[in-house]
Amino acid sequence: MESDSPADDALANRRATIQSALADQQTATPSLSIYATAQQSLEPTNHLLGITLLTAAEACTSDATEYGQWTPAALAVEYLAAFVRTHGSILTVETSDVRDSDTGDDCQLSKQILTGDLLHTRAVELLLKTETTHTQRQSCLQRFLAASRQICEGNALRQELAGQPIVQLDDYLRFIEADAALWWGSATIGGLLGDGEDELLTHLASFGRNLGAAIRLAVDANCLAHSSSTTDYRRNIDIPSSKRGGTHRSDTGDSRCDAHDTAEACEEVDTLGGEALLAGRPVFRSTAHIPVRRVDANDLRHRVDRRLDEAKIHVEYIEHSRPQLVLTEILDRVRSTFD
Repeated sequence: MESDSPADDALANRRATIQSALADQQTATPSLSIYATAQQSLEPTNHLLGITLLTAAEACTSDATEYGQWTPAALAVEYLAAFVRTHGSILTVETSDVRDSDTGDDCQLSKQILTGDLLHTRAVELLLKTETTHTQRQSCLQRFLAASRQICEGNALRQELAGQPIVQLDDYLRFIEADAALWWGSATIGGLLGDGEDELLTHLASFGRNLGAAIRLAVDANCLAHSSSTTDYRRNIDIPSSKRGGTHRSDTGDSRCDAHDTAEACEEVDTLGGEALLAGRPVFRSTAHIPVRRVDANDLRHRVDRRLDEAKIHVEYIEHSRPQLVLTEILDRVRSTFD
């Protein structure tokens, strides 16, 4: 059996490539403050999305010792992820019942909106700068815009669900799938840049979708687990009573948090879960405060396992050993969050 060292080295090399390119971006940006704010939003992760794109591209070609031609696309998905984080913070502020309406808050909100706009614009620009054929560039842009649209639809659905007393499981899983579009987009864009065959592109797309859903579910599962009195992820976990007077909905069969009682608790766990999964700030805030009927941490944990198992099946169709090792290592690291 091969050791973990080759996969670790490959992950480190890809991460270093992306970090170096991001540093070059920082030195070339104008002096407006929103550029500094945008750059800061790119720093707290270990660039898993960009790594996924580079590895998917390598999986489709036999000669991929240099990542230079694909690095702008890897930066593009990292900028898209930063846009999603920024956009998510804006939505959280807009829907909060504790938001102040004074001028200072309005100015800060305006700056966040402008930063998000800048991040998304730069993501498109970087994608278009990637060295590839016109046809491949057009296909990559289509996947990028499709991922952006799905994420927007997921945010809209999340806003609708957050105000409901009880949410059905199918609705919850719908925005989980929408959030997974980031990883689907990264894997498919990488495959297109590597000029992959249709069958391999299909497997990479399914890998990305399952990986993204697993990560998204794992963030919520961790939040639920850490919000309880036990740290055993494999139990059925009851959420304690609300700090603001809410109650656990045991009479409805719902074992998730009250919609108003865990903003502070889940925000703290977001960082913990993000470090475990991505070695930095997670792309998405936990949605464990949304009350889903008959769903608990144990249920989500099993769903994470199933999605990771499905993703691994698709990795096995990759012929080249190094990208297969790297993608398998990513899956193992997500799974180890619960070990």
